[in-house]
Amino acid sequence: MYRVRWICILCVRFYQKYFSPLTIGACRYYPSCSEYTLWLLMFDNPFYALGKSFMRILRCNQLFAGGIAYPQAKILFKNIVFVPKKVKYWFVPTTNTSFLDIINAFNQTYIVRVYIIKSLF
Repeated sequence: MYRVRWICILCVRFYQKYFSPLTIGACRYYPSCSEYTLWLLMFDNPFYALGKSFMRILRCNQLFAGGIAYPQAKILFKNIVFVPKKVKYWFVPTTNTSFLDIINAFNQTYIVRVYIIKSLF
């Protein structure tokens, strides 16, 4: 599954580099459909990511309003350590989950459905 993920990521990056500049501003959503696919491929099962991306591409037309639609994925958190570091992606829970419960138990594993948001800095 690891190879499938990286082959798909390479295909999307190839699309972004060579074909996406030909269609400037064509996507109706933020993040663009190719960024959405990349984020899902990095953090979700590749087969689920491809299915979600396919549905997103089907919605990216004049019949839908578009707008901001962040990808959702199930993330496995284990051995959580709170140290200062550079943040590349933010994981925002889709439900009202209390992370104060997670702070008390460092050696437990949690599966949480989150929105994936890329950091600006």
